Amino acid sequence: MITTNPPPAQAGSGDALFVFAEDDATHLHIGSCAVFAGQAPSLVELTEAVSSLLPRVERFRHLARFLPGDLDRP
Repeated sequence: MITTNPPPAQAGSGDALFVFAEDDATHLHIGSCAVFAGQAPSLVELTEAVSSLLPRVERFRHLARFLPGDLDRP
């Protein structure tokens, strides 16, 4: 039986805009702030909690690949 992988998904135009526009002088990161009741976790606890959950989200396992000469979106 021969199996083939589906073709990789192409980045949307908005995502591609961020990829191509960001450089050493222009940072296009998105941040947020949330306020919770109770004791705040330490940085180590927070890092471990987030790191343990990232593998469950498929989108965070994707890697951008670029075409030679940037002829199209990643």
